[in-house]
Amino acid sequence: MAKKVKKAPTPQITVASRIKEYVKSGHDMRTGGDFADALNAKVTDMIDDAARRCESNGRATLRADDL
Repeated sequence: MAKKVKKAPTPQITVASRIKEYVKSGHDMRTGGDFADALNAKVTDMIDDAARRCESNGRATLRADDL
């Protein structure tokens, strides 16, 4: 039987209050309750992709090029 791998929960690295503040001041809009979590998921995916690219290039430092 294959062993199930538990995926760690996505860390909350975005700040909901700052997101709401930015959207309100820059676009005069409100944000839904699920927006911050969805944005957080996209940001963590981008970081994971950048880390894979960095590693495949033999580096240990993420750079803007990796995005």
